[in-house]
Amino acid sequence: MPAYSARTLVPEIKLFELFGVPVYLNLSFAFIILLLASDLGDAVLGVACALALAASVLLHEFGHIWAASAFGVRASRVTLSLIGGCASLNEIPRSPKGEFLTAVAGPGVSFAIALCSWAALFFFPYHLVPVPELFASVFLYTAWMNTMLGAFNLLPGFPMDGGRVFRSILARFTTRARATWYAMAVGRATAIGILLWGLYRYFTIKGYGFPYITVFIVLMIWREGWREYMIARLEEQRGGGVWAEYISPPPYGR
Repeated sequence: MPAYSARTLVPEIKLFELFGVPVYLNLSFAFIILLLASDLGDAVLGVACALALAASVLLHEFGHIWAASAFGVRASRVTLSLIGGCASLNEIPRSPKGEFLTAVAGPGVSFAIALCSWAALFFFPYHLVPVPELFASVFLYTAWMNTMLGAFNLLPGFPMDGGRVFRSILARFTTRARATWYAMAVGRATAIGILLWGLYRYFTIKGYGFPYITVFIVLMIWREGWREYMIARLEEQRGGGVWAEYISPPPYGR
C-alpha cells in the first residue's frame, strides 16, 4: 500500500531494502519518465533513461550513507522522487571531517558512474561488437547526467552537498551554529542565481519549458537551509541532541 510522507501529500511505495535501508519511491517520479519520453521522443528510451537515472541517484545516496556509517551514523530510509533523492540520516556527523566526507561521497559516486559510462561508450564500439543504439544512448545519457549531477551538487547551495562541504570548512574556525548561518546565507544567494539562470533559459531558449523543477530546488534550499540553521541553534542552546537530517542530491525528496 502507498504511504504518505509527513512532508508531502504524494503517495510513496516501499520498493525494497538495500543493505538494511528501506528504499521508497515517491509516485511523483513517474513524471520523470513522461518528461524524458517527451524530450527524447521515444517512450522506451525514456523509460530506460529514467531507470538509469533512478539507479544513479540511489547509488549517490548510498555514497552518503556508506560514508556516514564510518562515523557511526545510520540511515532510516532513502526516497526517490520527482526532484531527486533523499537519504534520511539520523544526524549529520558532528566533526567537520565527518560532514565533509559524508557530503563529498555522493558527488564522488556520481563522478565515478559518469567515468564508467564514458569508458563504456569508448570501449564498446572500438573493442567489442557494436552495441544496440538504445544501449549507447542510455550510456551517453548516464554519463552526461551523472557528470551534471555531481557538479550541480557541489554548488554551495546549503543544504546541498556543496553547501555542507562549505559548512564543514567553516566549522573548523567558528561554532556550528554560526557556520550554518553563513552556509545558509551563501546557499540562498546560490538559490537566487539558480532561479535567475532557469528564468533566463526559459525566456531565451525557444521551446524550453518552464523550469518547475528549478523552482522546487530553489524553494528547498530556502526552506531547508533555514530549518537546519534553527536546528543548529537549538542544539547549541541545549548542548546537543539528535535531530533527523536529510542529505541528497538536490533537492530533498521529503
